[in-house]
Amino acid sequence: MPTVHRSTHFTIEHHPTSGYVRVVRSASPFASLDAAKQAFAECRDVLDKLPPSTQSILLDWRKAVLTTDAKLHQLLVESGDMLMAAFPRRSMLVGTSVGKLQVARLARGSVHTGLQIFDDDEAATRHATMLVRPSRPPAQ
Repeated sequence: MPTVHRSTHFTIEHHPTSGYVRVVRSASPFASLDAAKQAFAECRDVLDKLPPSTQSILLDWRKAVLTTDAKLHQLLVESGDMLMAAFPRRSMLVGTSVGKLQVARLARGSVHTGLQIFDDDEAATRHATMLVRPSRPPAQ
């Protein structure tokens, strides 16, 4: 895998031929809000350096630790939005059907629309690798 970033909390894989980037969240909990902010800022710095041919982002949150901390929860939603901002095709991979429902509920408050949520790795990867092409007028 073409890993471009690895830290305690995230691994970022860039798949230029397929036109997508996968951001994988580890099972390591954040020690504090500041640690979470720093980890997401590092990811943003890496994503900002990727070429514009990267058209899709897949957030793989299957290993992420659940939290009941409201401030951390809000930060996670806002930071996920920040990571997805530059990508026209956005998807998230979670571990369960219940996780899909929870993310769908949270995504309603997101500034980004069009987030596709999956609990199947193959389906999520297939979605991420569908390159975004400009629409053409119908043939006459």
